[in-house]
Amino acid sequence: MKKCTNCGAEVADGALWCPQCGADVGNEQPQPTPVAHAEPVVVQSQGSSQEQQPRQRPRRRPLFIPKQEENTLGLVSFILTMVALFGLLTTSWIGIGFIFLVAFPITMLLGFIAMFKKPRGFAVAAFIISLLANLGTLIVLLFFGALFGAIFSSM
Repeated sequence: MKKCTNCGAEVADGALWCPQCGADVGNEQPQPTPVAHAEPVVVQSQGSSQEQQPRQRPRRRPLFIPKQEENTLGLVSFILTMVALFGLLTTSWIGIGFIFLVAFPITMLLGFIAMFKKPRGFAVAAFIISLLANLGTLIVLLFFGALFGAIFSSM
């Protein structure tokens, strides 16, 4: 058993806080025993020892650990972007048109809105991926549109 340095109460060896006053005793290193001096020490007693020293306010354990901030909208926009990107790679021309006209603009808008909340990681990723996918889809549609237009106009 060790003693609390704040109030002097007995504390179990594995305890982190004093059961009496709540002071932190878990990180304290055992103090070496002082060597007795040859000179006599004069102690003046003026009442009890508690009156001589002002009582310190004990450190308390935190009641809760604060939760980290979340950006749910950013995460949702990132997931929808990944679903739309996968859908873009696996669908027909009608599906590509739907994804280009509906899914990517929505995920781009959600990502843009979510960039104003912290943390911004997923929101920025969703916005950039949606923007690049929109540009890539636009280039592909314009290329094939021009190609098919040239083919069918020559007939």
